[in-house]
Amino acid sequence: MKSIFKSIPATLAVALPSLLKYHRQSSFLPNTLLHEFTASCYRRDLPAAIKALTSMQDHQIWADSVTYSELIKCCLARGAIREAKLVHKHIFSDGYQPKTFLINTLMNMYVKFNLLEEARALFDQMLERNVVSWTTMIAAFSNARLDHEAMELLILMLRDGVRPNMFTYSSVLRACNGLPSLRQIHCGITKAGLDSDVFVRSALIDNYSKWGELPNALTVFNEMETSDLIVWNSDW
Repeated sequence: MKSIFKSIPATLAVALPSLLKYHRQSSFLPNTLLHEFTASCYRRDLPAAIKALTSMQDHQIWADSVTYSELIKCCLARGAIREAKLVHKHIFSDGYQPKTFLINTLMNMYVKFNLLEEARALFDQMLERNVVSWTTMIAAFSNARLDHEAMELLILMLRDGVRPNMFTYSSVLRACNGLPSLRQIHCGITKAGLDSDVFVRSALIDNYSKWGELPNALTVFNEMETSDLIVWNSDW
């Protein structure tokens, strides 16, 4: 080190040890914070995780999506809405662009907290939505008996070119408000090749029975390749 200092100006030689020390500390800080944050999340130590998150926010440091999802699970388990919103704020801070998986996790968090307005606002802000994004909101509206909103989202989903899956249709069938919409959805299920799914068939049988269409309900039942217990327990 002395031989290096001899070859550089005296003023720089005086400052160099301090610069090297600062560099070591500054490179050490992100790794330490991330380690503390990750460990706290997986330990489900919410206070420690939020403390580390606050420091990460100050230093513009972000973790990976899976670690954030663990923290969100911890917030849900504790009913910690305030802390959950801090996580949301951090994830979208300083121009950081979270992955679709993480946004879906946040949206599902708001749904489970029964904060549908926050969930819908997050959904509307998404630049890219996949089948999980759409299905999460459709299921949330269906469970809340917001049938019109659920049906409207299904239409928008199809227009957006995203193909519904069995969970989407099982959810939206609960929002059917009449035979015309039920028949349209049944047609869509058949075209998508999902009419053999036991949960979808069970939901179809329930809906046809609810609207007094027992012959159609029986037809769906008889087309079953296997007589599953779920279908046998459907409301006839």
